[in-house]
Amino acid sequence: FAAALDDPTYDRMVQADVDLARSYGLNGVPAMVFNDKYLVSGAQPADVLRQVVERIVQEATAGA
Repeated sequence: FAAALDDPTYDRMVQADVDLARSYGLNGVPAMVFNDKYLVSGAQPADVLRQVVERIVQEATAGA
């Protein structure tokens, strides 16, 4: 663990994740991005997450 903290490789990986989060406009956790399109912020009930997944499935089947 200590070696990983000193390894600059991990610094770059963490910074890449931080940059990605900023590009989505995230400023807190939890936050989930579905299909690189839908952002769900904060603790949400399972039903909200289910609705997002159902919408993605509908979009995929409509475009097929």
